[in-house]
Amino acid sequence: MTSDATTRRVFGLEWPAQVTTAERRSLIAGGLGWMLDAMDVMLYSMVLAELVVSLGMSKPQAGLLNSLTKFGRRKSYVFYLVMAAILVPVFGMTRSLTTLLILGPLAGFFGTGYFSGFAAIASELFPTEIRASVMGLTYNIGRGFSAIAPFVVGAIAKEHSFFAAFLLLPPPS
Repeated sequence: MTSDATTRRVFGLEWPAQVTTAERRSLIAGGLGWMLDAMDVMLYSMVLAELVVSLGMSKPQAGLLNSLTKFGRRKSYVFYLVMAAILVPVFGMTRSLTTLLILGPLAGFFGTGYFSGFAAIASELFPTEIRASVMGLTYNIGRGFSAIAPFVVGAIAKEHSFFAAFLLLPPPS
């Protein structure tokens, strides 16, 4: 390939000669994203091998951990939301210490799955021009509500029960 006025050669590859700052930053951000994704895959492969050994998992059980990626991110995300919507209220209603010990990690695991997909999936709802502003606004509104939530939950739990406080949670969208 020959170079002309619209391209230049960098590291042996043809690149556009005129690149805006936003385009350059997008390229760097995308590259860093791919780097972090590769790190996730590497960490996953190292952790999975250790989990198989330490928990005595079979290959089908280990494969189940990886199967959510086969369903796609939206279906996996909805699965996490549904499981959290089921487990969190049940966790709030239980009175048995044994049940709390069993449901606690499960409710925590599925409850935090919400955060892993929210930004990626919710940001697709908005045009690119306003995406960052809307997502920033969304996060800050959430932070504001999370600041007052302990007081509201505590007041309701004191008057009624924790289950009554959990009933105020919005259903998953």
